[in-house]
Amino acid sequence: LGLAHRQRAQESRRAARKMLSDVLLLIAQATLELSKYDNRTRQGLQTRWGINSQRRYLTNHASQIAAEFPKAVTDADLNQLALAHDNTDDYEAALHHWKLCLEKVNNQTHKAYYLRGYARFLYRWGRLQDGRKAYEDALRVNLSDDDMARVLHSDTYLLWSLAEDQFGSPDQVSILRERAIAEANRIGQKSRRDYALESIRASHAVSDEQKAEGVASDSVDR
Repeated sequence: LGLAHRQRAQESRRAARKMLSDVLLLIAQATLELSKYDNRTRQGLQTRWGINSQRRYLTNHASQIAAEFPKAVTDADLNQLALAHDNTDDYEAALHHWKLCLEKVNNQTHKAYYLRGYARFLYRWGRLQDGRKAYEDALRVNLSDDDMARVLHSDTYLLWSLAEDQFGSPDQVSILRERAIAEANRIGQKSRRDYALESIRASHAVSDEQKAEGVASDSVDR
């Protein structure tokens, strides 16, 4: 009986694992589809409403699967669920899944990625001081001082500067941008270094253009 019970439990977890993967893929496809429609036209707006409704349903369904079969859920799943709930403006559910994700992750590099995603989430919801701490925590994650870590740190400072530019203090933008450039200049491999420096230049150029046009970079009708 004990063996049969374990086999049934394993089969249930495998089924849940597949179902969760399938639903998360559908959420990602819906998000990609959303970007194809312009919310400045009536037809585009109606289509986006329909896709958002579908995405909200799928996100709630995925959360139910994850709650029923926690052993089948990875930190990457929880990260995607946090993002999906944030995209549908469900703050409490997004916060819940961010916390679960950060509790579950073991890989230090992944932890740094998740922390800066969590920081962006906090900025978007007006929790600026908590967001700043999360960015600082991402930069403090114990990593080897190699090119991969330098790229990650440069990207993190860049993302932090963009978050300040959009949601926070304009006074911090140039300081954080300079830190991003300093980390990028520490990258040993020339092609990676050039790419990082160009990313910093291009990202702020796009941000400046959006501000000039009065467009928020992640404004989405929900």
